[in-house]
Amino acid sequence: LSLLNLALFGISDAKISRGNSIQTGSPLDTYTGKCDLILTNPPFGARFDCSDLASHSSGAYFPFLYNYTQSRGGYIDSELLFLDRYLSLLKPGGTVLAVLPDSVISSAGLPAHLREIIQENWTIRSITELPSVTFAQAGTRTKTCVLEVEKIQPQNSVVFISKAQSLGFEVSSRKGVPYKKPEGENDLRHLIDIITGINVDQKVFQDFEVLSNSPSCVAISQSILVEEGWTPSHYSSDRLTTLQQIENLADSDEFEIFTLESLVSVVSKSRRGILKSEALKCISVLHVGDFGSLNVRELIEYDPKTPGRPCGKGDLLFSKINPRIPRALVVPDLPFELTCSTEFEVMKPKAGHSAHEIMLLLLSMYAQNQICSLTSGTSSSHNRIKTKELLSIKLVIPKKGTQKRNKYDEAVKAFTEANTCLNESNILLQRAWKEMNDLVTF
Repeated sequence: LSLLNLALFGISDAKISRGNSIQTGSPLDTYTGKCDLILTNPPFGARFDCSDLASHSSGAYFPFLYNYTQSRGGYIDSELLFLDRYLSLLKPGGTVLAVLPDSVISSAGLPAHLREIIQENWTIRSITELPSVTFAQAGTRTKTCVLEVEKIQPQNSVVFISKAQSLGFEVSSRKGVPYKKPEGENDLRHLIDIITGINVDQKVFQDFEVLSNSPSCVAISQSILVEEGWTPSHYSSDRLTTLQQIENLADSDEFEIFTLESLVSVVSKSRRGILKSEALKCISVLHVGDFGSLNVRELIEYDPKTPGRPCGKGDLLFSKINPRIPRALVVPDLPFELTCSTEFEVMKPKAGHSAHEIMLLLLSMYAQNQICSLTSGTSSSHNRIKTKELLSIKLVIPKKGTQKRNKYDEAVKAFTEANTCLNESNILLQRAWKEMNDLVTF
């Protein structure tokens, strides 16, 4: 089928064979260190036992993972092995462009170890995040990226970080069969024009430079990539533009810039769990609505599988999962013991600040631009922001004694009163609803 497909496109001299290029004896062995260019989409999700891989007699197959396979037990994901294998096939100056799952680009553990070794030895040219629809026709919406690596020593070169929102199609289903239908434009064409239109040798770049807002494309130095990680969304034009604007405000006489970490204490991990009981109620992410509204009726009826982590009156909860739907809550005074989902970060404001003030800051548009760009995950519906990234976001507060600070204080006071009244009303509404139902029993 592969040969026939290539022949239909006028390629009659292709060499195709069946086999496992991870093991010795495959036809690819003859190309080790000889390839100019590799374009590939390796298999995702397969796992190989280290004891089987340890049979390789040298590091020629896996230049970066060889020592790991020789000294460790357990399994290694196929996408990591294939990436290392491709790098061994390149000759000096050769380039690989590989479509890889987000785990290779963003996950901790062995993927992070492999990323660290690659960026220390070779040059990262570009990382492009693809939309979740990319492989939907094949039955998966796994988040993927295109990684471009050149086999030359890194010299703090320019790295292009892009995020394609559309590929010019969507995937629908007709009688159970998925099919592509044209929709929108292919952002990859725009990104190619943007990147190839820049003469890297003649242009002087700063630490980062926004080249395009839609689709997002920025240029950074590889040293920044080493410090901040590879996740493309972390370098979105929205976030970098927002940070630049915040830095400009910091130079004025009216504002002070704080990190979230300087304003709150994280208490999520310091509190011990509570044993499940009838009197215990657990706040789910789905119980929190706009502007910190708590759905009290659903909270009382909710029967969680696990008790969650302890929380109480005045705690600030912020959902780390799918933060593009902002869910924050100042826990109201409720007549029972409380826990919350482990998807929440539980925080206490530091002296001089209130929980409602911090919540209002986190719900601001400029904070959301940062938070939504700092997520990572396997798909668009399972994105999370890590605690470290959440605490790093920058928040703007007018300096005391300024006219803007007076308006800021008024806004915080109004928000606090309105949110408190909102959740007190939700509690009263639930109580009245229950009393009405208790009047009539069958």
